[in-house]
Amino acid sequence: IFFRSMALQRQYTTIQLSQLHDGVCTLTFNRPHVKNAMNTTLFLEVIEALQSAASDPDICVLMLTGAGDGFTSGRDLKEPAKDYGHYTASPEYQFMRAIMAFPKPLVAAVNGLAVGLGVTLLPHCDFAYASARATFFTPFARVGLAPEFGSSVLFERRMGRTVANEMLVLGRKLTAVEAKGYGLVGEVFPDEGFEEAVRARCVAIRNATADPGLSARTLVLYKQIQRESHGDLNEVLHNEWRFLAARSASDDHRLARRLMKAKL
Repeated sequence: IFFRSMALQRQYTTIQLSQLHDGVCTLTFNRPHVKNAMNTTLFLEVIEALQSAASDPDICVLMLTGAGDGFTSGRDLKEPAKDYGHYTASPEYQFMRAIMAFPKPLVAAVNGLAVGLGVTLLPHCDFAYASARATFFTPFARVGLAPEFGSSVLFERRMGRTVANEMLVLGRKLTAVEAKGYGLVGEVFPDEGFEEAVRARCVAIRNATADPGLSARTLVLYKQIQRESHGDLNEVLHNEWRFLAARSASDDHRLARRLMKAKL
């Protein structure tokens, strides 16, 4: 069944919201010319879309994916840095908070390259799936930065200290099969038909939580329990941003940005 949701009326420039199908809406990072790198406009548009989807009764499940053959290459290093006075006012931080606060099932469909923020957002999704060609890369140290989005704690909880350090410090790149083995994603699907396979899972999630009684209330309570179990996450985010601010102003990062831009 197709619906014309109110949240889908808005026209965006860096993301795309799909037509609603059986209560499932797809939010696509839509900057394929830069491997779906996340800039300020994208952060703000995702925040707006998440808020609209949260309040739209027709949307039961939201799936995140990327346009073209990649999920997202993370923060757009070509965008000039801007001083927002305090990190909580930055669009990137507000994006993180919006992802964490989304009350409905949030499903990540990692259809290819996932870098930086495209990897660190996965522990905040309720379900995450990968295509066979997907790779997961967090080269923070290589660009003179610090981990973000709670990954300094959540990665160790999810994958153990050694693998977390290999990813966050040494820049180890994981294959889809490795990501599944370490619990970063729940399942790996073939590249062909990947989006349809994940959408079928989304429909199953929608059907399981569509009951306005027990199932729906259970999901809301479960998400609340999960948030409260990470009660120290706000402090983690604060500490990460404090180090990010220092590293962003470092000579190491300025040099890494110049070298990175030269390669792009």
